[in-house]
Amino acid sequence: MTLQVTPVYSREANCFSYLACDPRTRCCAVINPLAGTVDAVNAMIEAGGFICEWVLATGDASVNRQAAYELARHHLCARTAGPAGNGFDVTVADDQTIRVGHLHGRVVLDSGCASYVFDGTIFAGCCESAHSTVGRDDPLNKLTDDCKVLLHHPLQDDAPMSSYRRTLGELRSSPPMLF
Repeated sequence: MTLQVTPVYSREANCFSYLACDPRTRCCAVINPLAGTVDAVNAMIEAGGFICEWVLATGDASVNRQAAYELARHHLCARTAGPAGNGFDVTVADDQTIRVGHLHGRVVLDSGCASYVFDGTIFAGCCESAHSTVGRDDPLNKLTDDCKVLLHHPLQDDAPMSSYRRTLGELRSSPPMLF
């Protein structure tokens, strides 16, 4: 079985949080915690009978840190993790392995932002960090052009919801978009 991903949209932040689950073990991670998604994510975790192991932040915004701690406080097994200097339980390192259930993911750090690669899916905070991840060597040769890239921020403020999801091939063939 592969990673099951459910996006949770925060209208106030105009961003997504993602609930990523290993269906075999019912273990999950919340990636890019947002204040506007905490209640919805908690409800999904409880309804699915999931065990939240990680709350993984992509950046250092204090609102993300507060949401991470709210989620972790609600789930006894959850640990918060994110880039250095942000006060998370675990400071992630470049190329570190993070396990969710039986699935192993990889951390990619760039300029204080983290992206997470799980089961052929890249979770990136923005296009810049996604492009950094795309440009890295892939030691397991699992990142093909049809892999999903799930962004937390829109490509533009007025962009449609579909702009949060790209394929690796689309990102490889486009220049980095900076905000």
